[in-house]
Amino acid sequence: MALMHRLKHTVIKFGLKKINIAYSKISLRDVMNKLALESVEETEQIVAKAIRDGVIEATINHDGLFMQS
Repeated sequence: MALMHRLKHTVIKFGLKKINIAYSKISLRDVMNKLALESVEETEQIVAKAIRDGVIEATINHDGLFMQS
């Protein structure tokens, strides 16, 4: 079960990298839909962790609910 959990997070990180390369600005709702996540709040947390861990170089606009590279 732990392996499946890690695999899911690895796939999400890879997807975020591809989205970060493809878009200079994208709404968190669009990221949520592209990665098949549950909610915008979950998406925001995952994106924030990826930024903090250095997986992607971006910022989150909390008021506008978008990610900008």
